[in-house]
Amino acid sequence: MGKAPAFQFYPGDWIQDTRILTPMTRGIWIDMLCFMWRSEERGKLSGTECQLARILSCEKEELRAAIAELSVTKIADVTFCNTDETVIITIINRRMHREDNKRKSTLYRVQKHRNSRAKRECNADVTHPSSSSSSIIDKDITKVISFSSSSVEYRNADLLLQKITERNPNFKKPDLQKWAKDIDLMIRADHRDPETIRAVIEWCQNDSFWQNNILSTKKLRDKFDQLYLKMKGNGNGRDTGRAIKAPEKAGRAWSDGAEYPVDHEF
Repeated sequence: MGKAPAFQFYPGDWIQDTRILTPMTRGIWIDMLCFMWRSEERGKLSGTECQLARILSCEKEELRAAIAELSVTKIADVTFCNTDETVIITIINRRMHREDNKRKSTLYRVQKHRNSRAKRECNADVTHPSSSSSSIIDKDITKVISFSSSSVEYRNADLLLQKITERNPNFKKPDLQKWAKDIDLMIRADHRDPETIRAVIEWCQNDSFWQNNILSTKKLRDKFDQLYLKMKGNGNGRDTGRAIKAPEKAGRAWSDGAEYPVDHEF
């Protein structure tokens, strides 16, 4: 199924949510929304500062100012992930990202129902679904969750795999999309900071005990609090294991009900 050529736009919500932004930031934000709609993971835009400034046709200083405004007013979720070479910036529109996840979840349930129905019908004749129909269903289901190789989730999952294969080149290669989904749950559901997740991965894979016990992102998520405390006890950790939340005060965005402060000057 091709990508939808257009998305819903709510003029009232736009005016209410962006009236506290500078005209420059409003212009950059609407461009971001368009790129988010066309991105591989809808509602999310990731890249280096140079890459984002180039596609948004603005100067780096203008991009920094816009990102600061969007983050402070909580109109968008902004995260920074330091790598060995550069810093990856990820901007998320909560409504677009949430609605796309709902759409994917619905697609998954529909395909699961169709698959189950096909099996029941075929079992009545003591046969199995054709390989072609099964492959189509499997293909659609794999489209439900997809992270680009430049996303924070995928990069952290790949980092864990690299650390493991350095010690064991014969390690069975996992499905990095599933691993990236575990990282996504750590960030969105557990409120872990992506940079701290990266630090914990590097620490546990250098620890003689934990490197043989943390061999998947699922195990990493299950043991994260224990790993983080151990890392901090060795003096190698960062200041916090969870993302810092902005003060919950003042206004509320109409688009998705998120609160944002209004007593800031830009």
